[in-house]
Amino acid sequence: MKYKSIYLGTSTIAFDLICKHSDFNIQSVICEGKRITPAYANIAKIHGIELLSFVNKEELVIILDSVLDKTDLFIIYQFDYIIPKQFSSSDKFYNFHSGSLSTNRGAHPIIRSILNGDTKTELTLHRINEQIDQGMVVGTFEVSIDQTDDAISLKAKTEKGLQSLLDKLMLFLKGDVDANEINGGKYYKPISEEDYTINLHLDSEIQISNKIRSQKQYKGAVFVFNGKKYYIKNIEHLDDLLNDENTIDFKDHFFVIKRLDTSFKLIIKED
Repeated sequence: MKYKSIYLGTSTIAFDLICKHSDFNIQSVICEGKRITPAYANIAKIHGIELLSFVNKEELVIILDSVLDKTDLFIIYQFDYIIPKQFSSSDKFYNFHSGSLSTNRGAHPIIRSILNGDTKTELTLHRINEQIDQGMVVGTFEVSIDQTDDAISLKAKTEKGLQSLLDKLMLFLKGDVDANEINGGKYYKPISEEDYTINLHLDSEIQISNKIRSQKQYKGAVFVFNGKKYYIKNIEHLDDLLNDENTIDFKDHFFVIKRLDTSFKLIIKED
């Protein structure tokens, strides 16, 4: 049996995998209009998939209303909108979350894993309910986090689990594997600038490195000096430069930080 399916999201990788999966009969794809890239539109064209775009929550509701009864399941990955409650109770919606539902719920879980200094994370596939990142866990794909990982490399690691979790979803739908219900778990608010602003009084060198790595694909971690905001792209440990008091030496494109416990260089991202 092929399941009449719809993909909701912006990922070309997930979109293509679902289209090529032998057990899914993709009817349509739903994507926010401003997030549709030429590559994304081309995948829809190659596979002959109807592309349904929207600009706001109201339009999303209209689209979901029109396709709900004609669709067996909805697969969600990299979707910026929360599924409205009138649909999330239908048992048809399955979401890929790039973190653990027990320890890392909420938006930006990959960045949060790096900021927290986690050594591992997971890609989770779950059937959603009315709560954010809750429901029935169909399967997980665990990956390790290295000290060199940034958000881009960690995302690539987790996406290696998309195929195996799609296969597990089919086993679940056929009744061959069980799912575990998850309620509760640690929830984080969306990442704000405060989360990646360097605080020399509170942050260890490792924590500063985590903040920089979490923002590598963006402007960089924030460092405020003499009332001016700088974006930091890298940190370099300095040996044998310990000081009996904390000092900051500003150069043309970096800061030299000397502390009681360690010293390091903060490299400023150039415009």
